[in-house]
Amino acid sequence: MREKLLLHLATFSGFRPGEMLGLQRRHAALDCSSVIVEQRVYRGVIDVPETDPSARGYYPPTTVELLHEWRDSSADPEPDACVFASEKGKPVWRDTLLYDHIRPKLNPTG
Repeated sequence: MREKLLLHLATFSGFRPGEMLGLQRRHAALDCSSVIVEQRVYRGVIDVPETDPSARGYYPPTTVELLHEWRDSSADPEPDACVFASEKGKPVWRDTLLYDHIRPKLNPTG
């Protein structure tokens, strides 16, 4: 479900990889209909995004539903918890997601 949500956020809502991985629970509205981009992650370093922090404008219903389900199923309910956390609670690295999780699922389809 994590990879599906990440691909939805990137494809349908225009998130950059670092913006997605920098999301914390407090950045999403309670109903998950909007997300504020306040930070990004690049190679484990958290900093400000390239553009001004802003709410993304369009979230298809499926993306909202996936984000809501994923956030509700996360182990850490704290507001500052990473939405896409590693086993250590830190943001997942982009390359780890791509090479270890997403690419193997796409390889069979070519």
